[in-house]
Amino acid sequence: MTKKERVKAAIAHQETDFIPFQMDCLSAAEKKLKAVFGDVDLDEIIGNHLAMFEPSHYSLFETESLDSSKFKDAFDATWELKPGEDIGTVIDYPLKEASLKDYFFPDPNKVMELENIPGFIEKNQEKFIMGALGFSLYERAWILRGIEPILIDFLANPLFVEELFERITEFNLVITKRLCQFPIDCFHFGDDWGQQHGLIIDPDLWRRFFKKNLKKMYEVVHDAGLPVSIHSCGDITEIIPDLIEIGVNMISPLQAEALDFEFLKKEYGKDLAFWGGVSTQRTLPNGTPLEVREEVQKRIRVLSKDGGYILAPSHELQGDIPVENILAFIDEARNQQK
Repeated sequence: MTKKERVKAAIAHQETDFIPFQMDCLSAAEKKLKAVFGDVDLDEIIGNHLAMFEPSHYSLFETESLDSSKFKDAFDATWELKPGEDIGTVIDYPLKEASLKDYFFPDPNKVMELENIPGFIEKNQEKFIMGALGFSLYERAWILRGIEPILIDFLANPLFVEELFERITEFNLVITKRLCQFPIDCFHFGDDWGQQHGLIIDPDLWRRFFKKNLKKMYEVVHDAGLPVSIHSCGDITEIIPDLIEIGVNMISPLQAEALDFEFLKKEYGKDLAFWGGVSTQRTLPNGTPLEVREEVQKRIRVLSKDGGYILAPSHELQGDIPVENILAFIDEARNQQK
C-alpha cells in the first residue's frame, strides 16, 4: 500500500499492512534531528504519511511589521513572534468592546496565498494530502477579543458572540470552499475546546455557539466529497457525539493525559478515526526510549483494531524532547509489530 492508500483505508476503518504514522516537529526539535541526520528531508527520514498545507498561519495574515518580533495580522491583532520561535503570542486584541459596530473583517479572497499549493501537492502526491484552516472558530474569537473577555461574553454578551461566530464562519467558508477545489484527500480544522479535565466552557454553551457554525464548515467539506478532520487539545469527550452528528470523521491530537483511549475506541471507534495519542506532556519529554516504545505499542494495540488509527505524538514536538526519545518513536513507528 502507498502512504495515501494506507491513511485512506485507516479513515475508512479498514485494517492496513501497518499503521500509518506522522510526527511533526517545531524548529528546536528539527534542529536536534538534523544534528543526527544532517540537512535532509526529515519527512522522508521519519516516514511521514500526511502532508498538510495551511495558507492561514502567521505569514499569510501578516499585514504590517511593527519591529523584528511584532506584527499586525489581517484581523488587526498584534502578535509577538520572537526570532527562532514557532508559536506567537497575541499581545493586543482589536475588539476592546463586545461590539462589531466599527470593526471590518478582512476579505478572505485577498488573504489567501495559493500559488505554492499546486507544487506542494505535486511534491507530496504519494502522501495523504490535507488542506487546513487553523484558528477556525474559538481561537479566532479570542485572538480578536482576548481570552478572558470572550469567556465572559458567552454569558454576559451572548448576542455579540452569536454575531462574532457567524462572521468568523462566513470568512472561513470562503477559504474552505476554495481550498477544497484542490486535489486533496481531507480537510483539517484547527481549534482548541478542551482542557486537562473537560471543556473550557459548559457543553451546552458549546452546543449553542459552536455547533451550528462548525456544521456549516464541515458540510462544505463533505459536499466536496472529502472527510473532515479536527484538532482540539484537551478532554472533549462530552461533545464527541455532537461532533459525529455534525460530520467529523477524524479527531486529533488525542492528549494522552486528558482522554480514555479504551473508552473512545469502544464507544466511538466505528464512527471516528483517531490521530495522535503518544504523550508530548509526559512520556516523550520525560520518559526513557523504552517507555516511548512501550507507549507506541500500547496506542497501536488499543486504537488500531479494525482500522481507524494514525499513530502520532499528541502535538508537534518541541525542544524539550530528548533526541533519543524522538529516534525511539521513529524506529518503533517504522518497524512496528501489530
